[in-house]
Amino acid sequence: MQLVEQRETSGKPQLTLPKEAIIAFKENPYEPEVVGKYWETYWGVRGGLVGLSKPTIYPCNRTSEGLEHLDKIEKRKMVFLPDKFIARENLVAMFPEIQGISEEGVNFIMGQLSQGFFGWLNVEKSLDSPRLNMGDRGLRKQFEKEIEVPQRGIVYVVSSIDAGIQTDHYYDEATKSRLLGFRNDGAWAYASPEANGSWRIKFNPGRPKKEDLRGSSIGGRSETV
Repeated sequence: MQLVEQRETSGKPQLTLPKEAIIAFKENPYEPEVVGKYWETYWGVRGGLVGLSKPTIYPCNRTSEGLEHLDKIEKRKMVFLPDKFIARENLVAMFPEIQGISEEGVNFIMGQLSQGFFGWLNVEKSLDSPRLNMGDRGLRKQFEKEIEVPQRGIVYVVSSIDAGIQTDHYYDEATKSRLLGFRNDGAWAYASPEANGSWRIKFNPGRPKKEDLRGSSIGGRSETV
């Protein structure tokens, strides 16, 4: 049983997608064209919050068989990150789920933004953090072994909101994920309920007190192409 199932409240996003887009995706989750249209709608909604036009997103670069294998066997999913679409001045307006984020948190997200790939990305779909009980050094070694890189903050936000749309739960409602960054920086990322019953995605930038801090509810997330 996933830890998140123990929660009595839901991480359902306050801002979701048109029902027809969600239904189309759930009925055909392994069709590259449908996956592309879903993410085009996702970014159309987000861009609309800050006056940006909907970007044109091409079909997912995986075959139907590849998408099914990714989902059922690898327990991962594809997300789309458009280039030159997110800016510091529109970050919180585009993602109200991170309202209240500190300046250090914004710096962490924006500082990493251009340090990886854009377009179609491959991430874990697990609601609870994967790779529990692994410290910073253990996570980096594992990522190298799996030919993956530490997940960027913006990728975490985008894919956690997608999880909320699909499942009514954000990532890490009952766990925490270490986002290691590409140098010696990093952040804790998780979802937390507010006093009014809504949920927020939160970041606590900084290194742990011990370099190899680990725990049964602390893991780490990755991304790759």
